[in-house]
Amino acid sequence: MISRRDFLTAVSGATVAALLPRFTWASGPTIEVPGKAGMIVRSARFLDLEMPPEFFDSWLTPVPHFFVRNHMHEPSTLDADSCRLSVGGEAENPFTVNLSEFE
Repeated sequence: MISRRDFLTAVSGATVAALLPRFTWASGPTIEVPGKAGMIVRSARFLDLEMPPEFFDSWLTPVPHFFVRNHMHEPSTLDADSCRLSVGGEAENPFTVNLSEFE
């Protein structure tokens, strides 16, 4: 006669095995990011990449495998004439430049 404990252990193990392939969030979406090959993608909506565990064998993180976190969408288009950077506040010489000045 099978005990209740053995029955529940067998049923729970079979349930986990049946549902495991449905947890696609664990592997993350598949996207290619230039210079970040092999990174774990946690989110593609706001780019969130983590270092793969095989690089945890050292206390140094290789630069190509350093984490990436974006908390907002990246701009799809960028107008070099309208994009401006202003430096002010306690700066001795406040200034404003636009992106087209760096081309």
